Amino acid sequence: MVAKAKAVTLKKAVKGVVKSAADKAKKVTVKSALTKKVGNKTASSNKIRVGILVGKDFDPVKQGTHWPDFPKKYNLTEDDWGKYSIDFATALRIKQMHPDLLDIDIIWGKDVNKMRLRKNHVNVSFWYEAGVALMSGDKKHFNEVLACQKDPECRLDPSWDYYDWVLCKPRYMEQCRKAGIPIIPTVIYKDGFDVDKCLKDVQDGLGQVFLQGRALFILRLRSDPWQDARVHG
Repeated sequence: MVAKAKAVTLKKAVKGVVKSAADKAKKVTVKSALTKKVGNKTASSNKIRVGILVGKDFDPVKQGTHWPDFPKKYNLTEDDWGKYSIDFATALRIKQMHPDLLDIDIIWGKDVNKMRLRKNHVNVSFWYEAGVALMSGDKKHFNEVLACQKDPECRLDPSWDYYDWVLCKPRYMEQCRKAGIPIIPTVIYKDGFDVDKCLKDVQDGLGQVFLQGRALFILRLRSDPWQDARVHG
């Protein structure tokens, strides 16, 4: 009886140790699930991680209306005009208003890549996108940003289909025309561009705007000023 009692006691003790270990492991697992490494920070997964792409210095908030502790690292110029960028000001304001709900990741244009964007639940472009990346003159960087915009896993807003539709002027103008939406007289060249034909069309009064095929990212792909002008009307 004594041996049997000892066996029962030992069995209960083992169960207790196993249960304790299991509970501890469960707590560790839950804690790990609630935290995730994002860059050099540990962000709580019960917050929504929002990436905001920033970078323009020509659309500032009025001095005195910016957040008092505006970080100097976000000052793109020392001039009052542009010093407190609307991009950074908005991102900081969102971050300060909802620290319990949102984990804001402010992303400079040069830091845009798939790995960075995929860590966030959603990414919003306040300014930086493929068209802006093209102006850097860095083809590799442009291709990376363009790939990010096309990749659904980067969860970037505006989405690629909408962004592409807006930037491809001939496409949306033709759709507007077919939908009966009034647009200014426009001539679209889909099979290449001929300067002589364009001049003749201008002289004949056929249009006020002249677009070549997919007028997408054309401005910086060309070096001829006349070619730049012809695309944008």
